[in-house]
Amino acid sequence: MDPQEYDYVLDRLRCVKESNAQYFDSRDEEPDNNRLDEAELLSKVQKIKELIARPPGTKSAKANQNGPLILITADGDHVYGDSKALRISKRVLGECVAAGIFPPQMLAVYQLKGSHFSHHVLFDESADAPIAIYIMLRVPRLNRLITLMMRIDLFNYTTIALLTSVVPTTATSLRTRCIRQSALLAHHPFHILTFVFEQRMREFEEDIERLWHKIETLDLKTGIEPQWRGYHGRHKVKHEEDFTNLLRELHEVGTELRLIHSVTKTVKDLGNGFRKLMDRIENIRDQLSESTRRKAVRVEWEDQLAFAEDRVAMTAQKFEASKERVQAQINVTYSLIAQSDSKQNIRIARLTAKDSQTMKTITVLTLTFLPATMLSSLWDAGIFKLPEDQNWRVYVGTTCALTIVVFALWFLYSWIATTEEPGQAVEAPTQEKEGV
Repeated sequence: MDPQEYDYVLDRLRCVKESNAQYFDSRDEEPDNNRLDEAELLSKVQKIKELIARPPGTKSAKANQNGPLILITADGDHVYGDSKALRISKRVLGECVAAGIFPPQMLAVYQLKGSHFSHHVLFDESADAPIAIYIMLRVPRLNRLITLMMRIDLFNYTTIALLTSVVPTTATSLRTRCIRQSALLAHHPFHILTFVFEQRMREFEEDIERLWHKIETLDLKTGIEPQWRGYHGRHKVKHEEDFTNLLRELHEVGTELRLIHSVTKTVKDLGNGFRKLMDRIENIRDQLSESTRRKAVRVEWEDQLAFAEDRVAMTAQKFEASKERVQAQINVTYSLIAQSDSKQNIRIARLTAKDSQTMKTITVLTLTFLPATMLSSLWDAGIFKLPEDQNWRVYVGTTCALTIVVFALWFLYSWIATTEEPGQAVEAPTQEKEGV
């Protein structure tokens, strides 16, 4: 990494000013569960620096015995802001990089929000030979990340590991397992990768169980739960105002399922990456005439990794099935909403028809009394002067005749308005044929 870029990345990293981490050394008789402050952690880093220093002529001696496992665990992460910043200071990280304990690329890996897995071989410049390998692993789980930085000596498997997680219980669980199986890690430190793999897998299984229970609850609300459950339709949504909340819950579960399924697919690929790493390390050790590998340990490690991969595959299938169920529930909910809208439109149409009948009645009454009202106004105005014995006869006759004329005109207008014009029905098919 370019020195200027290194300083820039280190400056942007969100870390606490005073470190607060746990330290484990497999050479200690009893593990120390106390947390180290800044000065104590810097002192441990200085001891690690002395441990990994390789004076000339000591390689063969170290190859006959297993080196120690040193594990540093801390909480927090860069991507969660200052409230959950990494509990290791920039000074300690800078000292680790300067001493060659970890590569400078680790600072950039801490700023990634997605998954990452890479390894880099460290060479002895004086002998032009590989002496150690750096491993950087970052595994997400929604917004909760596990980050593992490792330096493994290729001669005696001296391992320096830095494990961080934003969830304190996750870091504690992994640390406890590493301490409990420190003898296994002394022979094969790559089991730490499997530990992280399995820890993440257990958490994915917890997520899918939680989401599966949510989906079953949503099945009840949408009314598509199987009949064999015995409570079909009991909790079905029956009010239109509840559909909005139901769709919100469905989309929330669907989004979470898609995110976890994407991460699970990435985790599935880690198994192949671990195998390629192991093959590369064995090839390097063979070139260094250190081919006295413990094949049984390799086989045991591969079996454990294969079992974890099977669990990942099963969980990924369940995530896929859950996504399909949620999508089906969303489609059913939209269908229920459309059905509810159709019922509402039918009710509106019936009310409109009823209002139309009322208006028709009012119109008939108006047309019935309008001629009589108009003629009575003319008679009162004194425009027509008739004998009294003929006055009422003329009024009644004129009113009846005028009323008949008004109704006749109304029926004629209605008939013309509802009857198609000649030629219109003939032209329509012709236009359709031309369009085709």
